[in-house]
Order: sequence, then C-alpha cells, then structure tokens
Amino acid sequence: MQYVPLERNLNPTGIRVMDDYLRFLSGGCADTALFAGRYGARIGDIDSLVFLLTGMRGVDFRQAYQRRMADELPAL
Repeated sequence: MQYVPLERNLNPTGIRVMDDYLRFLSGGCADTALFAGRYGARIGDIDSLVFLLTGMRGVDFRQAYQRRMADELPAL
C-alpha cells in the first residue's frame, strides 16, 4: 500500500482572498487575525466572507477544514 496525494485545486472559489485563506489554512496556520492583518481587515471581515460563501460560521469552517485536512493524512 502506498500514499498518493490528491492534486489540490489552489483556486477553488476564484475569489482571491478566500483562495488565499484556504492556502493559509492548508499550510497549517489557523490564526485568522494574522491572515486578516495581511489584508488590512478584521477577523470579523474574514468570518463574514466565509459565512457568505459557505453558510458556516468562521470558527466552524476552520474546524471542519482542519478535520478534512487531517482525514487526508496518510495512515501510519
């Protein structure tokens, strides 16, 4: 048995800020304040964008995304 990673679509939404946020989360970072600061935005702005695009609260989206990333890790 071997692990073959799936190719990731790095621009799934076509919305630059959201796609950058997904790459940020994919890199193992979860500090929304750090990400928001890069855009001169507030955490609430990012959370509102996430809600508009996904219908999920920002914290719920981050947790679901991190769980999904963990599920894709190869079993040891």
